[in-house]
Amino acid sequence: MRLYTTDGTELMSVNSIEPHEQGILIDGVIMGAMPMKGIVRPAELRAMRKLVGLKLIWQAFKMLFRA
Repeated sequence: MRLYTTDGTELMSVNSIEPHEQGILIDGVIMGAMPMKGIVRPAELRAMRKLVGLKLIWQAFKMLFRA
């Protein structure tokens, strides 16, 4: 999976997402050069609920079926 900036350049390439004893481990490469591993902790995942609404969930669902 890749994340892009608003101007279309690649920001991060995610290689894997897996369970970890402290939360969810995300392994990837930032800006094509810097390897990175980050952990999403339970408190941060709960805080994400405030950022995600029905409109965003609907948008993500529709994106699954686009070419």
